Amino acid sequence: MFGLGDQKGYPENFLDGMGILAEIFEDRGARLVGFTSTEDYSYDSSRAERGDQFCGLGIDYETQGSKNKERVNAWVKKLKMEFN
Repeated sequence: MFGLGDQKGYPENFLDGMGILAEIFEDRGARLVGFTSTEDYSYDSSRAERGDQFCGLGIDYETQGSKNKERVNAWVKKLKMEFN
């Protein structure tokens, strides 16, 4: 999964939508893949957190748009490894 958020404008619920969907999927027996580090983000709380990782890729076009290409490329590489 991936989620879009604005960590500066909505720091109290950054990527919550991704976390809500993850909970629904997990409740129905899904196994989530593609977890990414919460490092290098600045926010107060997120329902997408699983320890020190997000339950998918977090994209913040507003605050960190310059990092999106690098993050997406790293995430796709990680997903390919998880499925091999």
